[in-house]
Amino acid sequence: MALPKLNNPTYEMVVPSTQEKVTYRPFLVKEQKILMMAQESEDPAMMTRTVCELIESCVDGIQNAMNLPTFDVEYMFLQLRSVSVGSDVELMMLCQDDKKTQVPVKINIGDIKVSSLGEHNETVMITDKIGMTFRYPNMKDVSKYAKDGISNVEITFGVIQDCLVNIFDEKSKSFFICFFHNFYTISQIY
Repeated sequence: MALPKLNNPTYEMVVPSTQEKVTYRPFLVKEQKILMMAQESEDPAMMTRTVCELIESCVDGIQNAMNLPTFDVEYMFLQLRSVSVGSDVELMMLCQDDKKTQVPVKINIGDIKVSSLGEHNETVMITDKIGMTFRYPNMKDVSKYAKDGISNVEITFGVIQDCLVNIFDEKSKSFFICFFHNFYTISQIY
């Protein structure tokens, strides 16, 4: 006689960027093992891919987590970890007064929420007439800079460049985009 098959419990969460309700299940022991192997590799790109694959497996309706904004992926992972392993995490925090003493602090990650995004304004005006339009950075943007030897400045400008949709003036909605990308590439050579 075969053992009965148990269904995984399901939970609901709201995706911060879209406010869409999705269901998810706890990750399985084999999925936790893959996470641990990625963590032990100390390869940031592998860890990012593994977390995204875990989200795709456990959250209904998520096909490509690498294209999600970084804060969505981080929030979903915390929710998955909370129901799978436990919601309490103990961290060692450095005391700000002496910068030496470390104190254990317990955090309930199930209570962590993404701040209200409100009306997201992706347009940044440089002058009265010239502005730039951006999108949120996604995991694909961030993961391509997860390599040794890349400075924080290169990472910052790379992600900004990748998230730049266009630069515009009052006459045109995508006036300078080709110029900017070529200028940034040329400036890296010199």
